[in-house]
Amino acid sequence: MWRVGKLDGICGMGWDDISVDGVETPLRALVRSKKLEQNVFAFYLAGGGASGELVLGGVDPNHYTGEFSDGIPVVEMVKGTGKYGYWALDMDDMKVEGESFTSVRKAIVDSGTSLLAVAKADFDKLAAKVGAKPVLPIPPFNREYMMNCTADAPDLDFSIGGKTYTLTKEDYSLNQGGQCMFALTPMDIPVQSGGPLYILGDVFMRKYYVKFDVDKKEMRFALAKKGAAVNEIVV
Repeated sequence: MWRVGKLDGICGMGWDDISVDGVETPLRALVRSKKLEQNVFAFYLAGGGASGELVLGGVDPNHYTGEFSDGIPVVEMVKGTGKYGYWALDMDDMKVEGESFTSVRKAIVDSGTSLLAVAKADFDKLAAKVGAKPVLPIPPFNREYMMNCTADAPDLDFSIGGKTYTLTKEDYSLNQGGQCMFALTPMDIPVQSGGPLYILGDVFMRKYYVKFDVDKKEMRFALAKKGAAVNEIVV
């Protein structure tokens, strides 16, 4: 995994209830240390050979433009349990050209997910809509879809906290030397694990700079400055 993924390690920044065997999480240890100016952190996922950035204790204004959104509350992984694991939020909808493409109403923001994970039924509709086709009809190649790099494709509009966050074709396709990979992947999360839900991974976080606030138990989004793409930090 380490050789192929080209990463040095995994630093989990999730909530306490996701910890294995109740081990204190890095996030909780940082908060308890009282050494942070603010109990917040933020990611910038940079590309074009530039380094990405994880800021602990604040945000870096050099990496986003405009104002942050209003706070988006973190929600329980499974409603009614009082347990928080991932940075989960209520998602109002996901639309394409004004048409709703999902009945899923929850998502998690996770830099440890390279693509954008959606429910399988939604994925099939989205792939057809944008003209993406599987590399081969047999596993595991039937999970990787390619797109025409030059053909037009519609925007994907995510409604969260009363605002719309748009991913264009440029955002949700990965150009690999003239071939474009559809940067979404099908994933059905079971109810007992908090599903159904979307995972707004690096595809989303390259476009939107995310401020994670521990004390307020919320997230705020701002438009990342151009040039944001892939980072080797996995959380």
